[in-house]
Amino acid sequence: SELHRIGGREADPRATKLVLAAGTGIGASALVWTGARWLAVPGEGGHITFAAHTKRERDVIDVLYADQPHVPVDRVVSGPGLANLYQGIAKLDGAKAAALLTNDVLTRGLSRSDAIAEEALALFIAWLGRFASDAALMVGARGGVYIGGGLAPRMVDALSTGLFRRSFDEKGQMKGFLEPIPVYIILAKFA
Repeated sequence: SELHRIGGREADPRATKLVLAAGTGIGASALVWTGARWLAVPGEGGHITFAAHTKRERDVIDVLYADQPHVPVDRVVSGPGLANLYQGIAKLDGAKAAALLTNDVLTRGLSRSDAIAEEALALFIAWLGRFASDAALMVGARGGVYIGGGLAPRMVDALSTGLFRRSFDEKGQMKGFLEPIPVYIILAKFA
C-alpha cells in the first residue's frame, strides 16, 4: 500500500533492487540478496555525467552550465535542478521569469498553469526515467526500481502518464531487459 507501481511486471523477490531518492540531490543505492540477507550497496550515482539527448535539452544545459566542465545528473534531476530548469528554459526562450522555489515550479507544472514550468517538469520526468534505467542496467535491477525522496511521491500522477516509463524503456537493444522491470514510487512518509 506504500508503493505505486509504474509499468513492468511483478519484481523477482530475490533479484537486485535499485533505490533512488530525488530531493536536494539524487541518491542511488542497490540492495543485493546474499543468500542469507539483504546487503545495501551505497554509491554516488547522482554524480555521474548527465547526457542530453536532443538539441533542446543540450541548449537548456548549455544555458545553465556552459561554464561547467562536468554536469552531474543531480544538477538537473533534483529539487534545485527543477528550479534551475525553469530558469534555463525561460532564459533560452527570452522570457522573463521570477526566481521560483522547487515547490512553485512543481505546483505550476502539475496544474499546467505555467508553460515554462510544464516544460521543466516534462524534462525532469524524462531525465529521471533515463537516469533510473541507466542505473537499473548498471546493477541489473530485476528486483525493481524504488524511487523515494521528496519529489516523486508528490508527482505520482505526472510520473504515471507515460513519459517516465517511455524514457525508462527506450534503450535500444536493452529495451527487452528493461520493460519487465517494475518501477515503484515510495509513498511511505518516512521510508
